[in-house]
Amino acid sequence: MASPQCLQIAFLRSAAAVAQYSPGRPTNNQNTIIMKPHRGTLILILGILSFVFCGIFTAIPAWIMGGNDLKEMDAGTMDPSGRSLTNVGRILGIVAVVLTILGIVVAIALAAFGVLAQPHVQPAV
Repeated sequence: MASPQCLQIAFLRSAAAVAQYSPGRPTNNQNTIIMKPHRGTLILILGILSFVFCGIFTAIPAWIMGGNDLKEMDAGTMDPSGRSLTNVGRILGIVAVVLTILGIVVAIALAAFGVLAQPHVQPAV
């Protein structure tokens, strides 16, 4: 079993190698790669709020922010530890948008059929 110090040195060497071949990525003094923190919790909260209170006003930002953050995680510029939170929030946003659109279509259809189904009563003269 390798000692923790050996593992740390191996990690720093591998991070330095990655930083050497990734010139656009920022590093600190020890040549470890600096990643943006994930926003998984924020995106999950936006996705949940889209079902509870705010509807489409938080669903669309959850969908867009979640998609952008997952792309950054795939590119290696964002901390991947929040991937599952980000993905769940994005999916909740997508589902909320779809349900909102379906609700609007059903409401319009019911209103149209309701107007057409009303009996026309002739006023008494």
